[in-house]
Amino acid sequence: MELSANPTPRLALYAVERGLLKSPLVLLDVGVQGGINARWKAMGEAVKVYGVDPIVEVIDALAADHGKFLPIALGREDGEREFFVTANKYGSSFYPASDGERRVVPVRRIDSLIATGDIEAPDFIKLDCEGAEPEILGGAHTFISSRKLLGLESETSFGVSVLHPQSHFYAVHDPLVKAGLTVFDLAFSRTPRPVFARIGLSPPGIMRPNTFNMLFCRDFAYDRSHAVPWDVEIPTIDQIIKLAMIFEAYDMRDCAYDTLVTFADVLDMALPPHRAQQLLLSA
Repeated sequence: MELSANPTPRLALYAVERGLLKSPLVLLDVGVQGGINARWKAMGEAVKVYGVDPIVEVIDALAADHGKFLPIALGREDGEREFFVTANKYGSSFYPASDGERRVVPVRRIDSLIATGDIEAPDFIKLDCEGAEPEILGGAHTFISSRKLLGLESETSFGVSVLHPQSHFYAVHDPLVKAGLTVFDLAFSRTPRPVFARIGLSPPGIMRPNTFNMLFCRDFAYDRSHAVPWDVEIPTIDQIIKLAMIFEAYDMRDCAYDTLVTFADVLDMALPPHRAQQLLLSA
């Protein structure tokens, strides 16, 4: 269920080599179990990584990786909560589980981490938190409302529940679209109905899509050329190049190129259209 990745991010490496950025792209990886995705590692010094996970063993295993890793959970409050670590640690969550080891873990809001300087304001956030994504976004309200976030990858679903009567997707999408981020890509898995699992059979035909992995991004090029329902400011050179780097990382090179060409006047000679074409569109 992985989204596409570009193993050769030539734009990102060029931006670092030529000193085009005032600061590296800041990635906040929430639910960092398994390590940082290869799409970001390929970008080298173009990316500064912060990773968080409430499972201490996960953070300890990442000690040799490049980045700052914090053994905490994220949510909409600062404090402590009960967390259930399951036998398959990838399924660990705040929700009770029959095979879960109960632990009390520290919980922080993204807004608090930024305010105290524990992390820098991220350009991009990756969320993989077993359903807690809306809570985490709730704890980042101040930051997200500032419209400084350029992109976000999140697991989600269209399922409804008592917690999310308008669907989990709505709870994730609503604060993001209000901050100018829209869906750019998705991948999904299909899961059979439980009745088939109980009798040990694989269902015939097409199973219903279950979990989605979605990429949300700003669209500076669209904002500049269309009437949009939010206030539009001319982005900085750093923001323009970083958004193009995000698109490149997810192999959406047409979007990266459109962004750079649309703002050729802002970029001036820092990254002219012919160079952008060479970096992004040449074989």
